[in-house]
Amino acid sequence: MDNTVIYATVTYLLIFRLAIVILGGLSIVLGYRLFVKGIFQSDSGSGSEASELDAKIGDMSFTLKNAAPGTFFAAFGVIIVTATMMSSQPEANFHIQKDPETGVVSTGVNLRPIKIDEGTSECKQCENLAAKLEKIAVAMNELAWIYSEDENSLESALVFGDIAVELAPENASILDTRARVLFKLEKYKQAVEDMEKAVELLEKKQDKSQEDLKALKSYKQKLEEYRKKR
Repeated sequence: MDNTVIYATVTYLLIFRLAIVILGGLSIVLGYRLFVKGIFQSDSGSGSEASELDAKIGDMSFTLKNAAPGTFFAAFGVIIVTATMMSSQPEANFHIQKDPETGVVSTGVNLRPIKIDEGTSECKQCENLAAKLEKIAVAMNELAWIYSEDENSLESALVFGDIAVELAPENASILDTRARVLFKLEKYKQAVEDMEKAVELLEKKQDKSQEDLKALKSYKQKLEEYRKKR
């Protein structure tokens, strides 16, 4: 995942949590001030002595103690902060992975999954989004293939290939394209990994068509070729 996306996600999560905590903190502070000063200041004496509020509605009369509003605000703030810090689940899990051979460190973020019931409008929107992402992945794959034809554009081809795989990691054809680019860039280990996954995906596919069988045979031949260079 792009670092910009990670930073934006982290910023959003921090602001969201901090806003709730700050709201709770302000409620506690206001509650404390009300608890100490009361509802309003008395006009007599030094002016610092708090007074209570007596009210009457019809036949009913009541007295609002000075501590009541402050206690309410403070309790409200405590509840907000406690609920935010303890009951809510993390919106994201962050991970850092280091390749033991190359020493390259990669970072990523996995957003907390949200359950969406089938047949709902949200489910339909997710299905439409998934279909659009698949089309974008195919387009990126085509660009990766075109750019891979030019030896001077292999790095650009890899960028498109990475995007395509990120959007459709279970598409064997897309993995095949990126493996081709990686092989041309002499990144044989990664090329082998992509081809192994492409072969595995097609082998697990049920009711293979003639086109699938032909592609599987081609992938296995490429895999053997890539392994010899590894």
